[in-house]
Amino acid sequence: MAEVVVEENLKRQSLNPLEEAKGYANLRDRFKWSEEKIAARFDRTRDIVAQRLRLLTFQKPIQDAVAQGLLTASHAEAIAMAPIQKQEQLAQTVINGQISVKETTQMAKDLVNRENANKEALENIASHLESSNKQLSGLDQRMIKLEDLIAPIIFHNHTWKVNSCVYNVNGVCNGFVWKKKPSYWVRRLQRAASFSKQADGNWHVRAWDIICAFCSVYQRRVTTSS
Repeated sequence: MAEVVVEENLKRQSLNPLEEAKGYANLRDRFKWSEEKIAARFDRTRDIVAQRLRLLTFQKPIQDAVAQGLLTASHAEAIAMAPIQKQEQLAQTVINGQISVKETTQMAKDLVNRENANKEALENIASHLESSNKQLSGLDQRMIKLEDLIAPIIFHNHTWKVNSCVYNVNGVCNGFVWKKKPSYWVRRLQRAASFSKQADGNWHVRAWDIICAFCSVYQRRVTTSS
């Protein structure tokens, strides 16, 4: 009966890609059908069957957009390449701009590259801070107590970098964005970085000398002269 229901609906083309995926998943999970058997039975290629089944692993907002016909299955696959915290926003951008699959794929790759660059930048900052802490730990107790006074002096010459960076908006860095509190980085950058939840609902790190000193994601703000 499950086979007949899927087949009849496919013939009438009344199934959207997500419903089609659920029909295939039912045959796979309940009756142990392989992707090859499903493809042969419903006159699909194995790649199409696999693509439909992958839809069930995507975030629900993306699945809903596919079910409503706002995104194609190919668009959804391209969006799923992006970092998970960026996917919903990318999906909305694609829907609003009616962006092609090829362009969507490139946008997802750009987000991945940006995410990797951000991670490398934060690791760079953390490693420099750890190195500084090791050097400070070799000082006597009196100098360690003065660490909070020493740090701003060491890094004061990077104030220009903080103030001129395009990602510094009202004192917080928009170059690094987290949907949830970034506990790992809070721990790694303790005593040097301040994290807070902003009006956009995301977590950001405060832009200031010690953090910005070693940041490789820095971009100078373009100014126009009248």
